[in-house]
Amino acid sequence: MGAFCDSAWLAALIALGITSSGISVEGGSVDIRCLADALHEALPAPAGRLRNAVACAAMLLAASAAPSGCWAQTPAAQTPATQAPAATTPDAPVEVPQKIDASLSHSMAKAVTLKIATFSFGTVIYSVGTGSLAAGTALSAINAAASFVILTANDYSWDYFWPNTNVAANSDNFHPLASLSRNTAKYLTLKPMLTVLNVGTVYWWTGSMATTAVTGGAAVLLLPLTFYVNNTLWDWYDWHTVAK
Repeated sequence: MGAFCDSAWLAALIALGITSSGISVEGGSVDIRCLADALHEALPAPAGRLRNAVACAAMLLAASAAPSGCWAQTPAAQTPATQAPAATTPDAPVEVPQKIDASLSHSMAKAVTLKIATFSFGTVIYSVGTGSLAAGTALSAINAAASFVILTANDYSWDYFWPNTNVAANSDNFHPLASLSRNTAKYLTLKPMLTVLNVGTVYWWTGSMATTAVTGGAAVLLLPLTFYVNNTLWDWYDWHTVAK
């Protein structure tokens, strides 16, 4: 019964000391010295068992007493700060080379300038080969009309599948070797068709293998020269049209 009374006194003393001192009991631990001060202020100096009860209470609370402050409030659980995602540097935009887009009107204009040249020397060659100016003019006109379609289709196809990037927007200087290599590839796809057309037209008109060999051969040999001059000049013109 005495032990129970001591325990009751102990609980009452703790509650009374905490309440009278105005100390909050939420989420923390009591400082022993502060609690003892509060108890001494709230109660008269105890004697006998009461003094022993207070001493026991102080010893028991020592294990959980906070090292500092009258009532040390346990800090809230520290959670790692939400780290902002690392700033990512956007990828540098890929520079797409400027180009000459495929254009039917552009390919037709190139074919017209080439046909003006080939019609001129073709008339001379065919006239000499056939012995007639009228026949030479007729053969040259037939070849010009047929080859115009072939030239336009060939040039448009190349601009569509392999656009010209030799332009001022991509380089400070015109690159003649780039133009030469591209025009060589274009001519290699064009030559077989034009050769068949020229030789076939002459033979159809004259019916002579000898005349066809001489006349058609001369036309076939002059075609590469006029083709390269014509297309290189056009490439140089196109280089200026697409500026930076």
